[in-house]
Amino acid sequence: MYFYKNKENKLNKKVVLGLDLGIASVGWCLTDISQKEDNKFPIILHGVRLFETVDDSDDKLLNETRRKKRGQRRRNRRLFTRKRDFIKYLIDNNIIELEFDKNPKILVRNFIEKYINPFSKNLELKYKSVTNLPIGFHNLRKAAINEKYKLDKSELIVLLYFYLSLRGAFFDNPEDTKSKEMNKNEIEIFDKNESIKNAEFPIDKIIEFYKISGKIRSTINLKFGHQDYLKEIKQVFEKQNIDFMNYEKFAMEEKSFFSRIRNYSEGPGNEKSFSKYGLYANENGNPELIINEKGQKIYTKIFKTLWESKIGKCSYDKKLYRAPKNSFSAKVFDITNKLTDWKHKNEYISERLKRKILLSRFLNKDSKSAVEKILKEENIKFENLSEIAYNKDDNKINLPIINAYHSLTTIFKKHLINFENYLISNENDLSKLMSFYKQQSEKLFVPNEKGSYEINQNNNVLHIFDAISNILNKFSTIQDRIRILEGYFEFSNLKKDVKSSEIYSEIAKLREFSGTSSLSFGAYYKFIPNLISEGSKNYSTISYEEKALQNQKNNFSHSNLFEKTWVEDLIASPTVKRSLRQTMNLLKEIFKYSEKNNLEIEKIVVEVTRSSNNKHERKKIEGINKYRKEKYEELKKVYDLPNENTTLLKKLWLLRQQQGYDAYSLRKIEANDVINKPWNYDIDHIVPRSISFDDSFSNLVIVNKLDNAKKSNDLSAKQFIEKIYGIEKLKEAKENWGNWYLRNANGKAFNDKGKFIKLYTIDNLDEFDNSDFINRNLSDTSYITNALVNHLTFSNSKYKYSVVSVNGKQTSNLRNQIAFVGIKNNKETEREWKRPEGFKSINSNDFLIREEGKNDVKDDVLIKDRSFNGHHAEDAYFITIISQYFRSFKRIERLNVNYRKETRELDDLEKNNIKFKEKASFDNFLLINALDELNEKLNQMRFSRMVITKKNTQLFNETLYSGKYDKGKNTIKKVEKLNLLDNRTDKIKKIEEFFDEDKLKENELTKLHIFNHDKNLYETLKIIWNEVKIEIKNKNLNEKNYFKYFVNKKLQEGKISFNEWVPILDNDFKIIRKIRYIKFSSEEKETDEIIFSQSNFLKIDQRQNFSFHNTLYWVQIWVYKNQKDQYCFISIDARNSKFEKDEIKINYEKLKTQKEKLQIINEEPILKINKGDLFENEEKELFYIVGRDEKPQKLEIKYILGKKIKDQKQIQKPVKKYFPNWKKVNLTYMGEIFKK
Repeated sequence: MYFYKNKENKLNKKVVLGLDLGIASVGWCLTDISQKEDNKFPIILHGVRLFETVDDSDDKLLNETRRKKRGQRRRNRRLFTRKRDFIKYLIDNNIIELEFDKNPKILVRNFIEKYINPFSKNLELKYKSVTNLPIGFHNLRKAAINEKYKLDKSELIVLLYFYLSLRGAFFDNPEDTKSKEMNKNEIEIFDKNESIKNAEFPIDKIIEFYKISGKIRSTINLKFGHQDYLKEIKQVFEKQNIDFMNYEKFAMEEKSFFSRIRNYSEGPGNEKSFSKYGLYANENGNPELIINEKGQKIYTKIFKTLWESKIGKCSYDKKLYRAPKNSFSAKVFDITNKLTDWKHKNEYISERLKRKILLSRFLNKDSKSAVEKILKEENIKFENLSEIAYNKDDNKINLPIINAYHSLTTIFKKHLINFENYLISNENDLSKLMSFYKQQSEKLFVPNEKGSYEINQNNNVLHIFDAISNILNKFSTIQDRIRILEGYFEFSNLKKDVKSSEIYSEIAKLREFSGTSSLSFGAYYKFIPNLISEGSKNYSTISYEEKALQNQKNNFSHSNLFEKTWVEDLIASPTVKRSLRQTMNLLKEIFKYSEKNNLEIEKIVVEVTRSSNNKHERKKIEGINKYRKEKYEELKKVYDLPNENTTLLKKLWLLRQQQGYDAYSLRKIEANDVINKPWNYDIDHIVPRSISFDDSFSNLVIVNKLDNAKKSNDLSAKQFIEKIYGIEKLKEAKENWGNWYLRNANGKAFNDKGKFIKLYTIDNLDEFDNSDFINRNLSDTSYITNALVNHLTFSNSKYKYSVVSVNGKQTSNLRNQIAFVGIKNNKETEREWKRPEGFKSINSNDFLIREEGKNDVKDDVLIKDRSFNGHHAEDAYFITIISQYFRSFKRIERLNVNYRKETRELDDLEKNNIKFKEKASFDNFLLINALDELNEKLNQMRFSRMVITKKNTQLFNETLYSGKYDKGKNTIKKVEKLNLLDNRTDKIKKIEEFFDEDKLKENELTKLHIFNHDKNLYETLKIIWNEVKIEIKNKNLNEKNYFKYFVNKKLQEGKISFNEWVPILDNDFKIIRKIRYIKFSSEEKETDEIIFSQSNFLKIDQRQNFSFHNTLYWVQIWVYKNQKDQYCFISIDARNSKFEKDEIKINYEKLKTQKEKLQIINEEPILKINKGDLFENEEKELFYIVGRDEKPQKLEIKYILGKKIKDQKQIQKPVKKYFPNWKKVNLTYMGEIFKK
């Protein structure tokens, strides 16, 4: 039954291939299904292919973050260029006396030394009376816009120079794009205070904000747009009568110093400087050279705008570009496509009804009332529509709104004559629109031979709305949009109907046109008339059938299962593409292995993510939201709350969940006190949001505000309670958590297992690893699995397999029925699978329920162990088993539920203290056999790892440190900042070394800068610390950071209005100084161990203070033997190499110096180690190099497999001792060792 004969008449065994795909790994398993009747599924081979994400492996930077950093570097370079050009203008026009230098860095440095530094020292004193702000530049700004003060030329030059760094956002509403980066408290102060609102210029708003908050350095600068600063600068020019430069030259001209901006659409590079990412590169990223009139070789421009060169291609027709996501036609397509699936009493609706509903979307934005009226006329009730058309729970219809149309027609009505000509008001207009679609199928935006778009002059409704959508999508700044819109209106003859030029700016401010869809305008124009016709199938069905028909017609002759060109055509992140490329290479090897060993792959099973998009998950989420809404309404009635206050309702909900007690202190909290004094209570994130990125109810508790102020972001709930309230209180809290969040026999508890895990199982936040969750990036993982399943389905002509997907929930269900017991407390533990004695297995979303008399809840919680890479192969094995049982899952007893009148809740019945739910349960013999198979084959699990040979990587961490240079030692002494309000244990320990009389270290004091330069301030801080220490001891409090306690106390007493600094108060409690950070000298670094910042213009012997990069990343490690015949190494990093174009260039002079220090005489290294290279030790354990420490000549290694789980911390090995016993191994994708 499970064998067939191949061409050589040999019996082939049928197997199932399981794949567990991720963004940094592929788990795989070949499973023998010939013994299914005996509940046995032997593992033929299983393993894991590992690789790095395209994100930086050292500091886990996401691609988006890396782009932001590159963008910031570009902005810094452009700012430097503007400053250089400004200085050059001043020199060329004899405004300043300064020798010009071709080196821009030297030119700027000389200008700063002569005109900025001497003036800055006196600036704060001279104009301090104007604003009393602590920053001299702000005082100068305020003085400059006031005609009472007349600034001299040198002061004006300094002012204009500083303005070059303050340009504001070039969008119309900067806060729309920057609000996420702003401090919430600062936003509230800024938005609600009338004096700030009424201030005319940015500097006036800053002054008013300072008066209220006491803060001068804040995020409110993000509130100011470019136009705000232009207004202020214009005032400066008018009030100061600047004669050495006019306002237009400085700020208004296209190439002005202040306002110049390279339009995004122009892209990088020009005709003399090529960039493969710009307009001068063809689709392959290569340049095309021509000879100009002067006989010079220049690069020719291939595209008109960057948008055209980089926009993705249509998923239906790869020759066409994607259309804007919210364009007119995109929304018409969405509506008509959804209408094809609408059913009434199990029959698809007619074309006539589709047209009436579509017309209603043009006439009325209200999604429900307009459609309801139409359906009423047709004697159709909402509740008789199919679920895809109407959501009964939310009482909403499932149809999008044509935002582009309604936004634009609102503006047209105000500013266009004969605006009614551009509306779709009746069936006749709709018919014309459909005729336009049929006639103009691909004529609106057709790429020419250079990839640019031709706009059809026909100004019908279709052309107008799509053309405007396209313009707003391509251009992001208001100025560019207005300029292009003016050209389009003239080009399309719309200008003759324009009543007011305000139409351009109002259209330009529309913000719903970002992003692109997966289809082109050509695809929309082709499909829309078909979709609205009678009995039409939806787009997915039509395109699927077309593709299948084409594949059948071509007999797949054009397609190769293992080709990777399709991956490059995907519109996906580099991380997704790398995962797919690695998977295709792995599949190629697996199929070769199978053919060689007479195995026929009957099924390929792929695990898919737990999607919230499927019908079941959507219903579940909708049910939760509905339940929460009902409970909120119930709370409003119980407590007579007239207004909708979501935060208050959330607090009351959490209080009810906690049965009326504080989650940490366990003090009773009265609901009426929460209602009347909500400010006394906080909603706290159990795991700080900055760590977990989790803002769900399962991460929230209600606590007393004063108690919560004592909890720092580095303490878990358990650590905090034990520290503040003691071990007995922690025991009580753990018992309460179980009662609150694990539903028990009395049915009183809410069922919130996620919250229980966060409170009960997290001992130390330092060990809480959220990077694994973030880096798994489920949206990317989902994309990878869907793309692969699609490729495997359509690109196969040779192999006879079916493709099956298994939901992650099913995998987890099977895993939990076997139950893994492994590593605990980071100790080395035998890894094996076993079923815990006395336990019953339940659904993956539930806990193992305790037997009577068993109290240790923690042992009941099964959490997937991700520390062992092999779990990917184990999951691949599980899904091969699941794929054989889709239609034969056994069901556990399904019981009715109790209705509890007092709470009006439905509860599950309990039986023998074990909860029963409907779930899939596997045969016990199958589970035992699977368990034995996993344990038996654990040591045979194969691993392989991608070797990174690409050199284009970040060479050092961008964090800058300051330091002092010691010329005699040729070393840099690192200067660090210490936050006086930091609650972390190691930071408090450092503060104690400086200020605590009992723990003070005299030798550490000499490193403290304020001790050396401001003794009075130091003594004051020391007195505060030690006086508070005595007070806390007398009151028997557990506060450790006495500065933080001091600040909070003064805040509660009303002496201060902030808690961000330690205030220094006089006898009248007036603030005379505020301090948050102190500086101290720490480790000493040799100059060849660091990279100096590019801002260090002066030579090393001309200055003392430096900024430098401390953390260097290695590209390769070169291993040598020294004169003593001992192994040693040199890392290739920023100290001895640099990037030139796409290659890394070694500086052999610097390398020679490093070799001399290590007494290396050989020119060539014995071995060059790349990231990902695998080594084998004497115990046959595989590991790879993750880091190095050159001073002691140690390499940091990480083990990749083995039955014993090694300590997950990196292990350092001295190279001279261990390297002789290491052997570099080369592995295939399937983990087989081979020789190159």
